Amino acid sequence: MYSDELGTLLELEQTLRGKIALLVAAADHPAGYSAPPGAAMAMADEAIAAWCDGGEEDQDMRAFRPLSPLQQALADHRMVVDRIVDLRDRRLS
Repeated sequence: MYSDELGTLLELEQTLRGKIALLVAAADHPAGYSAPPGAAMAMADEAIAAWCDGGEEDQDMRAFRPLSPLQQALADHRMVVDRIVDLRDRRLS
């Protein structure tokens, strides 16, 4: 059976994006509040963009303290996106 690595990575990226949406919504809202799906995904996209825009000094600080679940999900998401970009670049070469 053939498995496309890019397809698997794209699915993983969407899964992590959903996880980030849940973590952001849980952190930003009181217990029992459920953000509408579109709003939760918009918050996730904002968190992802902010994480990617962070300077090297922010990433270096991770070496000195444990990551929160949200920070870990954001770091994992960034790693998957970097892998997707790399794979697409290699396919275009």
